[in-house]
Amino acid sequence: MRFCPGCGTGDRNEFRITDAGNTRLYCKRCEAEQARERRKRNGATTDIAAAFDGLDFIVTEDDGATIRDAYQATDWQPKRSHVLPRSAKSTVVCVPDIHFPWHSERGLSLCLDIISAAQPQLVIQLGDLYDLLSFSRYSRSHDLYTPADELSRGRKAAEDFWREVSRRAPGARRIQLRGNHDDRACKRVAEALPEIATLVNPVIDALFQFDGVETIQDSRMEFEYEGTLYMHGYGRFGSHAKRNLQNTVTGHLHRGGVEFVPSARGSIWELNAGFLGDHEAPVFSYHAQKKAHGTTLGVGIVDQWGPRFVPFD
Repeated sequence: MRFCPGCGTGDRNEFRITDAGNTRLYCKRCEAEQARERRKRNGATTDIAAAFDGLDFIVTEDDGATIRDAYQATDWQPKRSHVLPRSAKSTVVCVPDIHFPWHSERGLSLCLDIISAAQPQLVIQLGDLYDLLSFSRYSRSHDLYTPADELSRGRKAAEDFWREVSRRAPGARRIQLRGNHDDRACKRVAEALPEIATLVNPVIDALFQFDGVETIQDSRMEFEYEGTLYMHGYGRFGSHAKRNLQNTVTGHLHRGGVEFVPSARGSIWELNAGFLGDHEAPVFSYHAQKKAHGTTLGVGIVDQWGPRFVPFD
């Protein structure tokens, strides 16, 4: 019987490894320990064996090796997911179109619960914070709210939302984007009386400013964080990532989900964060059907495991 030079015990099922240029025979447990040391020296952070804690199933009756032993005794490590850069360690909660004051109370409450539980490093609202129905160029009813009522109700709801985000995740960075609905008032001013736009636009911009929140006033501007682009969106699902050639998070479509775009250099993805409006509100009566309305209530999350949509329905 040969004896292990590491621990001195005998084991007839030995692994051959190279140590400092010399071939030696070690028992499985010593080989596992050396494999762990090599992974540490090479900067690996994932311990395969951790996934098998408690799974001490017998692999062979001869030597009593366990599943954990078998995995520890290799140098193989899973490739880190290419969907995020190696530096991406943050959790991001992506808040989709809310359309204050025509929001879903239930959806907003669940969104805040997720923020409380996740304690993200970043909370970003992807635009269409307000609906601004009163400033729409499409057909609309004047029997719902006056423009003043819609603005005051929407602003109060938005202030309450960001105040609650700050309370529930005080360490999170908070970002506010703008969407196509948020631009409605500015566009109507530019169409009807462009010479006073410089006087009116700062008042409109103030609707999107909140204590402790960074606001990007240009609805065309993307926000980049840890290698991922965040934007309101304008096109078909998946088209933004293809155009950006970069992982992308959008709102706009009101339909949550993730699409992966394969390429020779590896996959990129696009996450749509869904919708937090009340699809039964009269402002969304443009949907072709009542029940099969096509919107998905929920939020998006990006973290070390990649992107995902969390549906509330």
